[in-house]
Amino acid sequence: MRKTTTLLAHNHLSTPFYAKIASYHKKSSKNQDLLTISHSERKGGIRSIVNPLTLAVVLLVSVLILGGCGFYYIGLSTTERFYYQTFYLRTYVNEWLSGSAEQKTTAPVEIKPLKVVPYKVVAGDTYWDIAKKTGLSMDTILSYNNPKDTFIVHPEDTLQIPIQNGILYKRTTTQETLEAISSKYDVTPQQIAYFNPNWEIASDLFLPGAYFSYNERLERLGAEFASPLNFLRITSIFGMRIHPITKKHSFHNGIDLSAGIGTTVYAAASGRVIAARAAHGYGNIIIISHGNQKFTRYAHLLNFSVKPGQRILRGQPIGRVGNTGISTGPHLHFEVWKRNRPINPIGSVDLYAKPRP
Repeated sequence: MRKTTTLLAHNHLSTPFYAKIASYHKKSSKNQDLLTISHSERKGGIRSIVNPLTLAVVLLVSVLILGGCGFYYIGLSTTERFYYQTFYLRTYVNEWLSGSAEQKTTAPVEIKPLKVVPYKVVAGDTYWDIAKKTGLSMDTILSYNNPKDTFIVHPEDTLQIPIQNGILYKRTTTQETLEAISSKYDVTPQQIAYFNPNWEIASDLFLPGAYFSYNERLERLGAEFASPLNFLRITSIFGMRIHPITKKHSFHNGIDLSAGIGTTVYAAASGRVIAARAAHGYGNIIIISHGNQKFTRYAHLLNFSVKPGQRILRGQPIGRVGNTGISTGPHLHFEVWKRNRPINPIGSVDLYAKPRP
């Protein structure tokens, strides 16, 4: 089998089974840009069936392939089944196994724009909750909705939700090529063309499976600090609460992030370590000064990898998650202070980003 060209190998569907063995070129039909799958350009494959024996062999292979596809199909997610049904079976399996593929050398397959569905916000929703409900990344949701306040969403608001992960890229000019855009993100020109039939004139392009860069995410979220962990699971929020141990109402100066003992903790911003010691309730704690009367605190640590007076950079490892001090279990207690007052980290910290650029 000679080398073939992959049409689509989306991150979410990047299996050999989904590789579209076809080349692509653009044709104009009724003033609309289409993505055309030219079967005549395909290398190898079924070209003719000239005798009953060959036909029998092809039919047997077809049954085996379709049988295998059936078992594979059972394990697919809803989104994967959607693409399996609407693209793979219709444009590849049926034509190849029927022997009619070579006869359809000029028939284009029109790829419709990505479907975006409305989502009505309910009481108690946050963008993080919505991301979990929909199975999408925060980047995907934020790129389509561009909220003024990243961390606040109001009941009865209606958000636009695409059917899969990716970001909506704002083109600075239509002269910006697909190759130039693809070089910035982990996506190919073919993938961009697949989901954006009118890509030549469109100002907004969906980039399947793409994510914001670290700096883009910080800029979009308007966050001053990075996440101190590589993942997010908030178990206790900022503000008044019933203390889990004393059972009394008390003010929680930060947020608690669940993580296993030994998980690496990172500096939320560049600065100078002013404390790395044991404190009664906090257990092992690190305090970092970031200038302009801004500080971050990292408590209940297992150990330290920095010392007082040390200059550190954002994203630099500073210690590991522990269970020291007054603690209900392994977690990181994280605080942000400004002008000698604790503030809610949600709103000033990019909790959805990995801490390292």
